[in-house]
Amino acid sequence: MGEEKLNSQAELGARLMIQEHVKKELSKEERRAQDKEFKNKLKGTKTIIFQSEFVERMIGEGITQMKLGFDQLHYFFNDPSIDHKKHKRKTSNIKLVQSTWHIFVHELHQINHCLKDHTYKSLNSKHSACKKVALEGFRRLMSMEEDIKKENQRVGNNTTNQFLRECITILHNLHHSLHEDTAQKDREDLVEDYCE
Repeated sequence: MGEEKLNSQAELGARLMIQEHVKKELSKEERRAQDKEFKNKLKGTKTIIFQSEFVERMIGEGITQMKLGFDQLHYFFNDPSIDHKKHKRKTSNIKLVQSTWHIFVHELHQINHCLKDHTYKSLNSKHSACKKVALEGFRRLMSMEEDIKKENQRVGNNTTNQFLRECITILHNLHHSLHEDTAQKDREDLVEDYCE
């Protein structure tokens, strides 16, 4: 069961990497043409403002998916039954880290996309804090993109360790921002410290 989850996470990450690679191969003119076509399709559509209940569920689902991706890493590197020296998996250790990076980036992008048309004042304090944390988390992960995508790095190097610490921080901050029992002052302090 655990190995199936691990393989599905790796496959998702690989698909996302292929999509990203295909996107980069387009020339500037082709990208501009695609962007223009997409914008033309959007003409006449209205801005969507989501209800509070939907926003809460969507943020919660994003947190869940990120936690599952992170759990797969934890399972893989801490399972005593896996001999990492003899491990002949098609997906290398670093590919698993890259897949987790893609999951986090995708989920944070989804949260940001859902909340982009909401002003901070139109959201309640929990969702406003989550929006700020998701934007900052996405920015931080994207700043690691080049280092994470290097094929020759080892798991346990500085970039990987920084990424894993950032994953924990993002999950912690999103969870405490969304949690009902978090005091407003604590929520504000958490966002201010993280988003400096």
